[in-house]
Order: sequence, then structure tokens, then C-alpha cells
Amino acid sequence: MTMNASPVVLYREHQPMKRWIMRLLMLAVAFASAFLLALMLLGPHLPGWVIALLLLPVLGLAVATFTFRRLSIEVTETGIAFGFGFVRTRLRWQEIESVAPQPYLFTRFVGWGVRYDLRDTFAFVAQSGMGIELKTRKRWRYFITTDRPQELVDLVRARLTPCAAQVHW
Repeated sequence: MTMNASPVVLYREHQPMKRWIMRLLMLAVAFASAFLLALMLLGPHLPGWVIALLLLPVLGLAVATFTFRRLSIEVTETGIAFGFGFVRTRLRWQEIESVAPQPYLFTRFVGWGVRYDLRDTFAFVAQSGMGIELKTRKRWRYFITTDRPQELVDLVRARLTPCAAQVHW
């Protein structure tokens, strides 16, 4: 019986989502749940499909709150993985062309969570401050906030092929 060896983790970071955003999401779930409960108690004549239809956004909001509670970043010998809960991206070192530290600009991404800008950049943002931007060989860019941007940039650059590590944009 052979066991698959897990890649060695070289770097791991977990960033909690901004506290006020999480409180706002939890408050929205609580109000939506209370509204739904009030409808069910005060309007017992409502058809089941209406209740089910109203329940979907409440469940969606609860799942979103749970999913986006923290951003995880993990670097291994084979690549880098990052994301919120099940909304994750994995890149192998061969896919990455370059990496650079970048500040998070609210005007560029307009919020927190998983974002997209018109420069073909997907952002995974848990907090304001610094982050890194990865440019892939297939035109996509990924911005990830991190508490230790320079450490992460140095680690990624050391893993890239020598010719790719020299490319800067």
C-alpha cells in the first residue's frame, strides 16, 4: 500500500477578513433569518415554494460569510495556492512569469473578497495594505494581500525559472 506524499509547505499564511465586513455579513444573515422566520410565523398561508425561494438568499449569505472569513496562502515546492474557503486558485511554478510587491488600491479593486479589475487581474483581498501580484504566462494576473509581501515575493522568485524571474512589468 503506497501513500501519496504531500508536498512540503514552505510558507503558510491565514489572513482574517476585515472584522467589520464579517460583522456586517453576520448581521445580514441574522436579519434575513429573522425576516424569514417572521414571514413563516405570521403568514402560515404562504406556499412552500415561496418560503424555499426566500430561504435560498439566506443560505447563500450564510455560505458566503463562512467562505470569506479568511484568506489562505500556501507555498509548496510545486507551486502556490491561495483563496477563500473553496474559492481557491492553484498555480504551478511553470505557469508564473513574474511576481512583484504591490499596494492594495481600493480604487483599483473597489472592495474586499474576490475582485476583478479591467487589467485582467483577479484579486484575493482580505485587508488593505500590501500584497503581491503574480503574472502568469497566460495573460492572467493575480493580486493577493499578505502580511509579509517581501518574504513571499522572495520565496516565489526563488522558485521561478531563472529566465522568468528576471522579467518585470
